[in-house]
Parts: sequence; C-alpha cells; structure tokens
Amino acid sequence: MCDDSIKIMKVRTILAIAATAVGLTSTAVADKYDDLVKKGYRWINTDGPLACPSKDDVQQMLKDRSDTNQLHMVEQLRAFFLIQGALVQVVQEEKASGLTQFSAAGLNGTFWTLSKFLSKRPIKNIIGIIETPSNSGSPTVNIPGTNETAMPGATATPGEAASPSASPTP
Repeated sequence: MCDDSIKIMKVRTILAIAATAVGLTSTAVADKYDDLVKKGYRWINTDGPLACPSKDDVQQMLKDRSDTNQLHMVEQLRAFFLIQGALVQVVQEEKASGLTQFSAAGLNGTFWTLSKFLSKRPIKNIIGIIETPSNSGSPTVNIPGTNETAMPGATATPGEAASPSASPTP
C-alpha cells in the first residue's frame, strides 16, 4: 500500500513539473514574439481572396462573397489571397470600420483586410514555421540539421544543390 502511495505521488510530481514546463514554454514563446507585435507585425489567420488595395474593394468583397464576384475581383487585381501564417506589418488600423491596412515582404504596395483576419499570436505557415521579419516572404526554407536551404518541393541528394521538383503532368 505504501508503494502505491509513493508511485501516485511520483506521478503527480511528474505531471506538475510537466504542466509547469509547458506553461513556462508557452509564455517564453509568446514573449519571444511580443516585440514583433509591438512593432506592428501580425500573422494572417485565414486563407482566401480577402486582401484588397482599397477599402472600397474590401467592402464590395464582403457585400458579395459569391465565387463569381471573388473571381472577377482577383482577375481585375482588386483582391489578393491571404495565406494563413504569413507575416504582415500593420500600416494603419481603423477600429471603427474593423479594417487594417498592411504591407508584407514580397508584395508591392499596401493592402486592406478585416482586422479579424490578423492575429497578434504567432501562427505557423504552410510549411510549419512561424514567420518572422528575418524569414518572411522567403522562397526558401531551412533544411533541419544542415546549413542549407531549399525551395519548398525541391529535391536534392547529399552534396548536390537543391533543384525544384518537376510538376506532374495531367
């Protein structure tokens, strides 16, 4: 009976330590990105053609969310796709309208979107990393365990440079 009590206490102690470690880690991760948030950086938390060069275009997109309207706006370069996890920097925020103007690495100009599509909490991008100003908009990713980088979808054998993989033919 004594052995069981000791085992239960050990399990409780281990669980308490693990819970504390998780709590401290998540706080440390959040603290790591606090400076970026203070500088106006945000992470996109949705996917879709929801960024527009003008506020009027955002309003039109929201008024008519049909596929046809979205397609026409994209074709006319009046709507652009947001991709979850991408890093942007806020230029201007209009709390009354719920709109935010932002810029991003690799994009020319500024765009407007709903503020609710931007997060102050870090979000992993499509390749599983949290973008920062030092790696945002980069077409390359770090290869774990090496000092090399490659384009997503690229293939390489040890000692060779990575090259884009061939796209499948229909």
